[in-house]
Amino acid sequence: MSRGRVEARITVPSGGWTIAVTITAIGGPYNVTVPAGNYFPTDLLSTLKTQLDAATGADGVFTVSGSWGEAGTGLVTISHTIQTFTATWTSTDLRDALGFAGNLTPAA
Repeated sequence: MSRGRVEARITVPSGGWTIAVTITAIGGPYNVTVPAGNYFPTDLLSTLKTQLDAATGADGVFTVSGSWGEAGTGLVTISHTIQTFTATWTSTDLRDALGFAGNLTPAA
């Protein structure tokens, strides 16, 4: 039997939500903004990944994923496949929506 899921939309206010990212070998900080809008959780993660890649040189090496569903952990993972990085939550609302408690220093 297939099972559906219920998702709430997350509203990002005017001005967007911002995170500052510094990549070990490249530098930074790069200010990454999720634009204002209404997002389902998967869309929010996809948009954050797109914005991370665009702000840091469009190298396409960021991964932003969530472990949801019946067997999921409920955790969001942000990773860079080549370098370690530091992420400072300029917008704590974004941090909270993604389930983080503090800055990522350093993250793999």
